[in-house]
Amino acid sequence: MLIIPVMLKIYSQQPIVGYPVVINNQINISNPNSYAVYEIDIYNPTNYIYYYDISPLSSQWFFIIGENNTMVSGYLYPGQLENIKVYIRPLGFINQIPEIVVYLHNLNVTSEFYSDIIQFTPILYYNQPTTSNSTITLPLSINFELSSSTVTQNSFIYLIGIINNPNNFSQNLSINISSDFNFSALYNEILSPGVNIYQIPIFISNNVSTGEHQLVIYSNNNVYYLNFTVFQLNTTPVIEITKKGLEYIINITNPYNYPINCTYYLQSYYGIFSTFYPNQYYTGNINGSKYAIYNVFLLPGQSYIIYENFNYLLLAEIIAVILIVLFIILYVFLRDNVEISKEILKIDLDKETIDITINIKNKSIFPLNQVKLIDRVNGPLKVKEYKIVEPSSVYKVDNNYILNWKFDNIRRNEEIVISYTLEAKDIKEYKNIEFPRAELRYRYLIWDKVKYSNGLIIRITK
Repeated sequence: MLIIPVMLKIYSQQPIVGYPVVINNQINISNPNSYAVYEIDIYNPTNYIYYYDISPLSSQWFFIIGENNTMVSGYLYPGQLENIKVYIRPLGFINQIPEIVVYLHNLNVTSEFYSDIIQFTPILYYNQPTTSNSTITLPLSINFELSSSTVTQNSFIYLIGIINNPNNFSQNLSINISSDFNFSALYNEILSPGVNIYQIPIFISNNVSTGEHQLVIYSNNNVYYLNFTVFQLNTTPVIEITKKGLEYIINITNPYNYPINCTYYLQSYYGIFSTFYPNQYYTGNINGSKYAIYNVFLLPGQSYIIYENFNYLLLAEIIAVILIVLFIILYVFLRDNVEISKEILKIDLDKETIDITINIKNKSIFPLNQVKLIDRVNGPLKVKEYKIVEPSSVYKVDNNYILNWKFDNIRRNEEIVISYTLEAKDIKEYKNIEFPRAELRYRYLIWDKVKYSNGLIIRITK
């Protein structure tokens, strides 16, 4: 059974598919009820719900997965351990290893998929019974051969033993296998009367170097030497890229007669404006370039198609953000922000005077140029005294006065204060005294602007 450490929940980010546990690893193909039996544990240590699907890969083998099913699927909830039995039987003597694939799909993160290939190594056994009238014990006839003289890395080669027991009783036989690539095995078999045929799978991993290798079999006080050649396994898929309008179509095909796992690095044609489908990929940077990375599992002859399109929505969003930022920049930097206020500082009823102050403050980013301040004094009020800055010019129209101040510029955050005293004879006799708004004219960057201050009214009650 699969042993799950407690700390596994902390570090695992995907379900765990355990190695197959052997219940019975030998199949007597002369007996239709003889199956190799294994157990597989699938454990979900994550906080997500996964959907799993278990399907056979080897067409020359008959599988029963679970309860009389050729394939099985279901859900793995957080913390759930699923135990599944697998029954295997060949459709004859073959050169194909039995394999199943376990697909896992995160239902909470729809773009997250995993797949695991599980390989089984049952020993095939066949007995062709014969009868003999001999009353003496006859010697065994033993022959070993390989299923092929060549094999690729990460695949299996089969040792086939053909052993004839010419006697009318069963005999014990030890088969001791060694090699020059760290493989060894010992089998103690009971030979039924007649011809006994064994097919033993031997896995050639990627660590086995290419070139000539040898198996050495010790059996019945004899030594058998079997040579074979290891070639590098080719897992390079066929990739075709076509373009239809702005859409790129990448077709990845497995041209071999065995499944392959491959990682495809897709450098986007449109940069950040690329969108990919299917979305079961992750991104990575290689030498400063961004790639969409697909881990693809392909059955023999199977294709995986990736579509890359131009992301108009992202472009529209970026343009919208740029326009908003530009608008904010223009609003903040190009908008004039000028304050002008008119205040009464003091009213002296005895001296019959009124002190007026005009404040101008430039809060804009840029200075104000060609500044002109225009203020009006309605009769019968008269200016008695200018306290800070005298006007550039004074005009009298009818009984009213127009006061003009001119400034070359007002710098950023600079404040100008204009103050003068009005003479108001018989002020106590007035009911209302009205002070018109002051007018400020200036040029801000390339625009001519006008601002007005507040107006003032004095109400006198007797």
